[in-house]
Amino acid sequence: MALQRANLSPRDREILDTLTNRVRVLSVAQVAAFWFAGAADAKRAAGRRLRALADWGLIEPFNMPARPTPALAQPLTCWSPGEAVPDFGGLSRTLAQRWTEPAKQTACVIATAAAGTWLGGHGGRRPRRSEISHDLLLGQIYLDWRRTRPDLIASWLSEARLRCLGFGDQARLPDALVDHGGERCVVEVGGEYSPSKLAEFHEFCASRGLSYELW
Repeated sequence: MALQRANLSPRDREILDTLTNRVRVLSVAQVAAFWFAGAADAKRAAGRRLRALADWGLIEPFNMPARPTPALAQPLTCWSPGEAVPDFGGLSRTLAQRWTEPAKQTACVIATAAAGTWLGGHGGRRPRRSEISHDLLLGQIYLDWRRTRPDLIASWLSEARLRCLGFGDQARLPDALVDHGGERCVVEVGGEYSPSKLAEFHEFCASRGLSYELW
């Protein structure tokens, strides 16, 4: 691993930290748009650097059908302890209308297990087909936060990290947890959640005194 460490740029380390400690997967297009936007051909530049990281055994590229990531300017709802319970029926209907475009083959990358071990995080598991669209949207939210809410990024704990810390349980773990100036806040990307599933998610947070943002 010494060769890899010597050749890693600060940008490489940011990409690897994101994939081992923040989110499970990113698309090549997301990597290109965020880290290579200044290149003449961002996607080609990103692909070239990602291939080098793959050659060093730090990331694993793959293709998988995924629905296009919707552009979200703000969460569907935010809730904090003491506030009124959200309208789960209305939220469920909105979420059901989100994933309308068909899936298409998408070039993606994950960190390898070796990279996760090296950086004190996680890697080596591709998202399932049922997870990939959700996970790419979570990745986009994280990248957007790096631009707009950088003060929260250092406290972002991934689902995998929360599991290792014994937070929650195997049946219910948040997508991420951040610290809002001492207030813990769950970040959750909604799939086609029924009203009852949304109520269960709300109860999970409320019973632990957690605020949340549902995207």
